Amino acid sequence: MSLFLRIATFPGEMRIAVTKNDSLLDFALWRPAAPDMVGSIFHARIEALTPGMGGAFVALAPNLSGFLPLQNGAPKLTEGQSITVEVSRAAQGGKGVRLRLLAADVCSEQRGLVTPGPTPLARLAALWPTATPTSVTMGS
Repeated sequence: MSLFLRIATFPGEMRIAVTKNDSLLDFALWRPAAPDMVGSIFHARIEALTPGMGGAFVALAPNLSGFLPLQNGAPKLTEGQSITVEVSRAAQGGKGVRLRLLAADVCSEQRGLVTPGPTPLARLAALWPTATPTSVTMGS
């Protein structure tokens, strides 16, 4: 059984694949100059509740916001409320990042990044700890 964490580096980009017997099991694309922020934790503030969309728009930092889906049973939130959130999905298709609520009623007047998330390489390495890393550098 051959489980590999294959890493191909290009200028400004890293492609990471997990393979078993040459079958693709997992994949990530990492552009260090444009991090996806998945796993990053923010102190944030609710900008607008959108019941029709089932969530809220949240200000994470100046010029950065995301969408927080609110499921049934979620705590009651109000516009302007401070919360702590984690980025659960990268921005895609012209939409901002998706968020997951960690704590409501945080007593913090500061907004912004609390803890950066892991890199895509670290995420895949943690998910597949027995994979043997191999790498190749492409282009220049």
